[in-house]
Amino acid sequence: MRTIISLILTFIVTLTYSQVIDWDNFDTKLIDSLVLEEANLYRKSNSKLELTHSPILYNHISLRQTEIQRQQQRAFHPEVDTLFDLVQDSLVIESESTNPGKKNVYKSFTLAEICIKTHKQDDKFTTYQELAKYLIRLWILSPAHQSFLLNWATVGEHKYGIGATSIQVGDYYWRGKIFVGIYASLQICGTYLQ
Repeated sequence: MRTIISLILTFIVTLTYSQVIDWDNFDTKLIDSLVLEEANLYRKSNSKLELTHSPILYNHISLRQTEIQRQQQRAFHPEVDTLFDLVQDSLVIESESTNPGKKNVYKSFTLAEICIKTHKQDDKFTTYQELAKYLIRLWILSPAHQSFLLNWATVGEHKYGIGATSIQVGDYYWRGKIFVGIYASLQICGTYLQ
């Protein structure tokens, strides 16, 4: 299953490498998958565990966290602990169904989140792939964000990591001007499966 998903993501990346961003019809599903793929490429290049996309994490946390940032036009970490507690049982079931024959050892996940706000910059990115690389690069340049990106959900023989990301566009007011704002969050969860 992972091989099929990897092949599909590789195919998508190849097809969309030169796809120019249509800011009026921004393809959130495409950019979300590309950012997670770029995060995994970075983790893999540093010998870290790749993250499996989690629809539960995406639908219940990532979309919400980024939407709140977009509405408030700032990068921050909206309170998520209560919501995360509500979805942990579902994440356990999802992780076990994704890995037949394995059980979640502690019946829980740990959550890390990194967020960012930037704006449209034609001199830095014009395609979805370039934007995905740009967002990951911004996180890598921040020591705290880089540490979470590389080290969360990576320790232990039976470690299992999931991830989800949401990128949304909206207004970005700065110095009396309105820009096309880009709001992003990436959630990483880790647990143990045996």
